[in-house]
Amino acid sequence: MNENVKKFLEEAEKNEELKAKLAALTDKETAAEKAAAIAKEYGFDLKPEDFQPKGDVDLSDEELTRVAGGLANITPIS
Repeated sequence: MNENVKKFLEEAEKNEELKAKLAALTDKETAAEKAAAIAKEYGFDLKPEDFQPKGDVDLSDEELTRVAGGLANITPIS
């Protein structure tokens, strides 16, 4: 996964509106294209190919959790 995609997913972790838009992408045929358009709305220069796996590369459990919206970075305030 390239660094720009990682930064985009990190932004999605923090931004509920962005996270909801990505979660709504359920059509596998158009998801990559729509994800790239959403990324552009948020200032990221990504292409549909950036959201496609390269060869036989699998996402790690952490990356899968991030994409699914299940990872939150919460720091307790002391």
